[in-house]
Amino acid sequence: MKIVNDQIIDAVIESLDTLEDDYDRQLTDLFKRQPVIASYLESEQTGILSDEERDFLEYLTLVICKSVEKAEKKIEAVSEAVLEEVEELNWDMLERAKGQTFSDRMDIFFENYAQEDLLAFVEDSLVHDPDDDEANMEFLTDEGREPMFVMLKTIIDALDKTAGK
Repeated sequence: MKIVNDQIIDAVIESLDTLEDDYDRQLTDLFKRQPVIASYLESEQTGILSDEERDFLEYLTLVICKSVEKAEKKIEAVSEAVLEEVEELNWDMLERAKGQTFSDRMDIFFENYAQEDLLAFVEDSLVHDPDDDEANMEFLTDEGREPMFVMLKTIIDALDKTAGK
């Protein structure tokens, strides 16, 4: 898959912000094009997430998918087999992660990772910065951060494998 850089991600976020009324249609369209991802976001893993966290997970997924589509132009639908394969690898990696803070534990995922900007976007989105007055991320729970990170990285990885076909 082509590298998705910060400029692409920022452009997608800006377009979503300006088309706020169109958000639900875009999410519905994405889920029609990527039914396996839609099912994944409804899986039992999301049961520990609050409604706000689930909504945020969908938003971040939309940003990721639209960013990848902008870079690649056309992406095939992700298969369940590919998604399950990369998800298992990501959960295994999380089990090996070391560190006291969320960011420290996520460092292992960045080692030799081609889609670093997308992954950094995910990590930054899930970290609450008390000095950032604009970002009110207090709804994110400690219990929800790691599963959300793994799910979003799994989506990136599955799209990456699919784009490579």
